[in-house]
Amino acid sequence: MSQNLASAIDGMNSQSVLRDSDPAFIWAMEARWACAGAVGYLNGGTVDVESVQKCDCFHQRYLSFR
Repeated sequence: MSQNLASAIDGMNSQSVLRDSDPAFIWAMEARWACAGAVGYLNGGTVDVESVQKCDCFHQRYLSFR
């Protein structure tokens, strides 16, 4: 999860993603929020399956548009 979060944050800060007209920026933003939530649960000792699934799904969508 933390690798997905870092990847999404990098995408949010990437000039190529920011200037891109396809949905890479949107999915990077969605992945950042979903992965941050999943990491928060994990840091608290809880595995929230829905958060983990959203993180993985949104991160894969972000990668598909990069």
